[in-house]
Amino acid sequence: MGDIKYTVNSADEFYERLVGKCCWSIIAGPGTGSMVSFYFGGKIRRERPLKNSTLSLEQRQFDGEFVIFVKHSEWNVLHENEIICTSNDNNEKNGKMLYGLNILVGKSIVFARITNEYGGLNLEFSENWFLNLIGIENNTDLDSYSLFHSGKLIPNIVKKNENH
Repeated sequence: MGDIKYTVNSADEFYERLVGKCCWSIIAGPGTGSMVSFYFGGKIRRERPLKNSTLSLEQRQFDGEFVIFVKHSEWNVLHENEIICTSNDNNEKNGKMLYGLNILVGKSIVFARITNEYGGLNLEFSENWFLNLIGIENNTDLDSYSLFHSGKLIPNIVKKNENH
């Protein structure tokens, strides 16, 4: 389970290798606002387990082979063309946000693509589920989200539109 035999050095490689990987965990909820972490692929045992008691034992003990950490981007979860939840929804334990995000657990990535020059990202999951990250228009200082492979930050370089 944590024996990853290859490295990923760019966002393009990250998205290419993400296809076919299953989402096994999502971390979001009260106290995190619209921030969310998505864990895909293999489970890599953490050198030191996390101490956060609100996380499951699995989340405390393992990191993901592929992790997308969304911090500065609006996002939505869709099933076919229906919006199930957004980054603006209630993130409490029984709220709409966690309900929609948790549906993605157990689903695999069908494709991933950058959708705009602001870092927008579209992830298609199995069974016609989608996660759309909007990106940050007119912001040159913040990445919309961060990519990690086997614990290593992957450069997520998106060309900013110079005319804005």
